[in-house]
Amino acid sequence: MNNITGHMITWEHSLFLGTLLSTIGLSIVVSNSLLILSLFKLPTWKGSHMLVLVLAGNDILVGLVVIPASLPHLFTHFQVGIDGGWCSVTGLVTSFNVTVSVLMVMCLSVDRLVAVTMPIRYRNAPCNLITGAVIAFVGVESLSFSVLPLFSGGYRFKPGLSICAKVLGSDKSNIFSILYYILCVVLPLCTVLICSSIIVCFLNNKTKITPQVRSATITILLIVGGYIGCVTPYTLTFVARNTALVAGLHPSWPRYCLVITYCNSLLNPCIYLARSTQVRQHTVRVVRRLTADTR
Repeated sequence: MNNITGHMITWEHSLFLGTLLSTIGLSIVVSNSLLILSLFKLPTWKGSHMLVLVLAGNDILVGLVVIPASLPHLFTHFQVGIDGGWCSVTGLVTSFNVTVSVLMVMCLSVDRLVAVTMPIRYRNAPCNLITGAVIAFVGVESLSFSVLPLFSGGYRFKPGLSICAKVLGSDKSNIFSILYYILCVVLPLCTVLICSSIIVCFLNNKTKITPQVRSATITILLIVGGYIGCVTPYTLTFVARNTALVAGLHPSWPRYCLVITYCNSLLNPCIYLARSTQVRQHTVRVVRRLTADTR
């Protein structure tokens, strides 16, 4: 029983969510692994392929680490037994995963914006070198953003959010809070504005867009749109967690929002496989080869 809202959280309900998350986690690992194997089979690589590869690897991290680490929280409604080293590790990995996802989605949007608005410069630019530098920067930035809170309060389990969230020291809480809100709110809003600019370019048709660039751009827009749609419910819940509106919700609401957020890692490879004929053909070949080897 939740003493604040009076809602009952049963073991059957937690077991259902645990089974659902386990199924989603396994599907995430399988689908993104197939996507990565298919991308390696492509004859030519572009900057957007490298970004999608990193995003798929980050999604595998969700299925292998983030979701299994969140399962104990489904069966524990109190802070006892979860804090300490376990929560520090899971909180650090989750924070790293979220940071990489936000930055990668924004990089994909910028990549498509440049490809649509400046197609000639985009084709002539050393995209692989630039993309490699961007990926390295995202990795260092994400790791720094995840590790620094360990020196300013660490991570503690938040029952109302069903995650191990940052607990910031009083001397640095303002700085980290500003950075966290920039990451979770400002950057996704910037991504939405960038995607809106791309859509406007499509509608006005002022630039000469090749069918290949158009198809790739639509795929990225679908991936970005799916990401924004999946993470928005939990982001709004987190931002408004201290308001009366969120306090009056059922305590399982953040958990279902987390499930929707995790589903984004399963949605990304599905969109890419459905939109790319080459990747789909290579995926079929990989599956046939794997099934043939197991016989």
